[in-house]
Amino acid sequence: ATAVDVEPLAARVALAVDVATRTLTGTTSLWLRASRAAATVRIHGRQFDVTRVRVNGVDARWRMVDPVAEAAASKASKEAVPDAAEAWLRAAETAAAAGELEIEVPADARTSPPSDGRDDAFAERARRHAASRLPDVADATTTTCVVVDYALKDPAGGVFFFPAAGPATACATLAARRTGDPDGARCWTPCVDRA
Repeated sequence: ATAVDVEPLAARVALAVDVATRTLTGTTSLWLRASRAAATVRIHGRQFDVTRVRVNGVDARWRMVDPVAEAAASKASKEAVPDAAEAWLRAAETAAAAGELEIEVPADARTSPPSDGRDDAFAERARRHAASRLPDVADATTTTCVVVDYALKDPAGGVFFFPAAGPATACATLAARRTGDPDGARCWTPCVDRA
């Protein structure tokens, strides 16, 4: 199945931050609009370990896309031309920095309403927002809620931990700079982060 480009409609991020162990655990809910009823969607993310993915409340299969491995399997990567190899390495490094989580949308999730399993004010606002922005396509076949549970241990970027100074409490700062930043939000939460 081909991965489908998605448009983010709403996001909910619940994080537990442990500064002492430099660890984050979280659940991110993304309400997405796909251009058609998608069999597969891709969202951004890197350096965290995914523990569970649900689409409209239905458990889904997923994989972290490894652009370097995909490029290595291509015919162009096997050519011995030095300029081509150097160009391939630069492209592979750029792709690896981006990171993607590919999610298979289960068939029974396509007929379920877009929900993250929590029926609260935020979820209701997300549903209303999707309907108001997309009155002709805000049905379960085009609006999807993806929920990702994950953990992040000792991140290399995107999250910065600061030790306590005197009586102050230690803290962590989460990078959420400009969209498309490879050290931004995609380093600490699944998201749709376009350049």
